[in-house]
Amino acid sequence: MENAVHLKCACGNCGEIIEYLPNAAGQLVQCPKCKERSQLPVSSPAEPVETGSKPPPACLACGSLLDLEDLTCANCDRRRRNRAVLWGLGSAFGLLAIGTVILGILNRPAKKPAPKPASTVILAQPVVRTPKSLNDLKIGKFYLQQQRGSPLILAVGEVQNISQNVHFKVRVDMDLFDARGAKIATISDVNNLIRPGDRWQPLVKVTDSRVVGVRFAGIKEEP
Repeated sequence: MENAVHLKCACGNCGEIIEYLPNAAGQLVQCPKCKERSQLPVSSPAEPVETGSKPPPACLACGSLLDLEDLTCANCDRRRRNRAVLWGLGSAFGLLAIGTVILGILNRPAKKPAPKPASTVILAQPVVRTPKSLNDLKIGKFYLQQQRGSPLILAVGEVQNISQNVHFKVRVDMDLFDARGAKIATISDVNNLIRPGDRWQPLVKVTDSRVVGVRFAGIKEEP
């Protein structure tokens, strides 16, 4: 007895193989796997298989029917190749964009530093040295000085060098007077070196007890 001829088709929803008799072609049947309804195609001479023959396997990833001799799914291979091409193109465009940005940064002209404001330099005025003369020496106050509780009397004066000149061996003369205003004697003090800006205080001991006053008498720079 010949085996009954069965037809097969794939579920339109999940790809599960459905076997059916030729007289069921065109009917809507429920898929035993996903429970969705699929229409059975009309039989064709190339599709019949004998009952009990092993149905061709389906790809676990996409559900496409595989030939018994195929080890891989041609549909999945094609998708993988397409994804690889798209990935390569995307990577190439990404690298190109990054390179363009880097070149733009490298070729960007450097900013010129802002010019510094001109600084004002204040130059020190040169010191003008006047000709050396006794006018360089400013004469101050002259007076008698006595320590409390001591009989010692001193004739004291003030002289200042107001120039940039240096004076050597400067002598100051002082006149001494008694109570009637009569001149009693002339005393002197000498300074061997008076630098610019120095203050000199001539100081001479008075030994005459009649002296009650002192006056500046003159100044001279000895050779």
